[in-house]
Amino acid sequence: MKSDFLIINNDSWNPSSYYNDTTTLNWVFTYKLFKKIYINREKPKDRNVKYAIHKDIYNCFLYKYRNCAKTRKRSNK
Repeated sequence: MKSDFLIINNDSWNPSSYYNDTTTLNWVFTYKLFKKIYINREKPKDRNVKYAIHKDIYNCFLYKYRNCAKTRKRSNK
């Protein structure tokens, strides 16, 4: 779900607001990892780790995920 991601926008990017002594960001760049996180099959193993994704990439992957689901439903009929 959206709450599993730290969505970062270029306009608001300020590294000091995301990084501190204990938090680590794992960047999401692949659709495969995005999908695992989005459907709750992938969780950070450490609570000080957060999944970060750029807002535009998040929107693109979400669009692909939703459209692939529609395609799968149509092909199963």
